[in-house]
Amino acid sequence: MRFNAPFFRTVGLYLAAMATILALMWLVLDAFSLGAGMDLVRGVAAILNINIPDSMVSSSETFRGAFFVSVLTLLGVTILIVHVIFEARVTEHLIVPKVRLVTSRRGVWSNSWAPGREHILVRLVNFQGGDLVDVEIACVVSVEEKNVGKDGDEDQFICYFSVPAEAVTPARALVLEDRAPWSISIPADVKLGNSLAQDYRLELGKPIVDSFAKAKGRQLVSCKRKLEILIKGMDVDSYAGFVVLRRINLDEQSEGGIYTLHLHKGAFKSLPLRVSSTADVEQYVSVAGWS
Repeated sequence: MRFNAPFFRTVGLYLAAMATILALMWLVLDAFSLGAGMDLVRGVAAILNINIPDSMVSSSETFRGAFFVSVLTLLGVTILIVHVIFEARVTEHLIVPKVRLVTSRRGVWSNSWAPGREHILVRLVNFQGGDLVDVEIACVVSVEEKNVGKDGDEDQFICYFSVPAEAVTPARALVLEDRAPWSISIPADVKLGNSLAQDYRLELGKPIVDSFAKAKGRQLVSCKRKLEILIKGMDVDSYAGFVVLRRINLDEQSEGGIYTLHLHKGAFKSLPLRVSSTADVEQYVSVAGWS
């Protein structure tokens, strides 16, 4: 649970409004009917289950009574807000599962995953301490690009290309057992497209030449590409769903035309059926003839 400035501002305005309204109600009631303001105090006290002696507030001291009911209201509403926040905090920590799905910080560009076809691999291990079931994996490639038009106007833009579900392995896993290693793979030559670019290819390992907005006559200036992976499923211990997002840098090209590949070239190291440490997720090996 995160608190930010808008949250505190909203709560502060709510408390101030409640106190002001009830203070005005006190003044109006006491102005039209002597002693009616005391009935308002009794009503607020009854809601908060507080027994207030009549001697604490004199009906003849109007402003003292208005101040008293305002403070009483502020404290009562504060108690309610704290109660709600506490319930939400308990729900967040005890009901929502704290899933420990660990992915490799860097991916691997491999020519040994499937003969004759290069793949992008990301290692995935469940360190939850229990099984995760009905797990679905979806991927998109995000392209953050700076391009320039024919008139010299520069533009920065992020474009998302969905990876077809049939190209993702596994697109769905019935069970992710505790500490069992998996590899998420997508073909490096997968055809990507959206309404802006119908045929966008990654072509890893070589300078990025074309802008995805080339159909509009724009030229590439710089580019950063990432593989974004959304993993969702259910924790069998808490019977609660989870959603995890991971971002893996693929490559980038600076304004000076310098190309950088962020993927390892090779293959992930073979691991036992049960992984002992999160450090094992990062291990990879070079492959002969692939440099």
